[in-house]
Amino acid sequence: MPDWSLLPKELLHLISKNLEDYYFYVLDARSVCNSWRSSFPFSSCQLSVVRSAEMRWMQLKKTSNASCSDLVTFRGRFYAAFLNLDIFIFDPYSM
Repeated sequence: MPDWSLLPKELLHLISKNLEDYYFYVLDARSVCNSWRSSFPFSSCQLSVVRSAEMRWMQLKKTSNASCSDLVTFRGRFYAAFLNLDIFIFDPYSM
């Protein structure tokens, strides 16, 4: 099995730039090893929303105070709440 931690930092940087709009891919990449975790930073806003029609992540300027339904945890690392056909993603460990 290849040792993915041995990839050159320059290559990791190029990969991270191409994946910065794909939140789940960034999460997967960050889980490989410590060097990958530092090469794939989270966006400055840890609360994101995806609309099923767009399937692209956007940063939120203001969030609603509405109560969330169907709160789901993924890998014990971050949470998703489904509200009005939007999916809100929150990483509580980033605060």
